Amino acid sequence: MNVHVRAILELGVSAYTSAEVESWAAKLRPEGYAKVMIEGAEYFEVAIDVADAVIGFCSVAGNEIKGLYIDPGWARLGIASAFIGRAERRIGEAGHQSVIIGAARSGLLFYLARGYTAEEEVEWETRGGLVLDATNMRKQL
Repeated sequence: MNVHVRAILELGVSAYTSAEVESWAAKLRPEGYAKVMIEGAEYFEVAIDVADAVIGFCSVAGNEIKGLYIDPGWARLGIASAFIGRAERRIGEAGHQSVIIGAARSGLLFYLARGYTAEEEVEWETRGGLVLDATNMRKQL
């Protein structure tokens, strides 16, 4: 959970205000991750460092990448690209023809550079109650 919060707060400010990222990161709870993993609703992959600390994760449900977050200290080292490549392979192997993701503005260029196309501008209501502009994206496999 610390990775998720840090990524939002430190990397999200490239595209959103401090109030917006604080609202986005609000109310994240460890039991939320456990619930979707136990229920089998999402598949999670986690990257750890040599001290076994979580430095990033990617979650997938069906043909959707639900979350992709990297600790800011480990950002821009290829970890997110490796995660997305593995997620795309997993989704394709499950028989899906495309991958979808709801992209925050702070991640938009990352996904565009990896072949995703913007389909629709949307608004996300954050856990803290503020609304953020985001983009639904798709990549054909």
